Amino acid sequence: MHLRTYLLGSIALTAVVAAPRIAQACGPTPYPRSITAKEVKAHAHVVVVKVTKLTPGTADSRYTPPFTFEGTVVRTLKGSLKSGAAITGKTTTTRFRNVCPASLRKGATYLLFLNDDKAKPKQLVMKRFRQRYVNSRLPGFAKAVRQVSWLVKRANTRNKR
Repeated sequence: MHLRTYLLGSIALTAVVAAPRIAQACGPTPYPRSITAKEVKAHAHVVVVKVTKLTPGTADSRYTPPFTFEGTVVRTLKGSLKSGAAITGKTTTTRFRNVCPASLRKGATYLLFLNDDKAKPKQLVMKRFRQRYVNSRLPGFAKAVRQVSWLVKRANTRNKR
């Protein structure tokens, strides 16, 4: 009798302690210590954007479905977008297993790595999975902006030679 009570109590306690960790499986992405030149080169635009509107797409996942977003460029690190410009973007619909999708929040500011949408010239695209994006509230944000600035400056210097 006591053993059964002990086992049931242990299972219940484990469930309570583990549940928050399971629910946070797709929380803030742990970023590598540095951003690579290859990563910056792979994107037409690297910008700091304040998200002003989010429109969810059709739900095809139990996490974050593809979505479109609107925002204002706060700072351009790479590309032709001007500070203060209003932008519209979307996530790709490509799906991966065991990878958390990108998730933005209205009103938040992010460092985003974007490309031009070939189908819609005035729209930008960010990968839905395996996409680098850094929330300005995370401790690594300022470091990420400095790294990208340095990589872009270095690439521009090399291209002038």
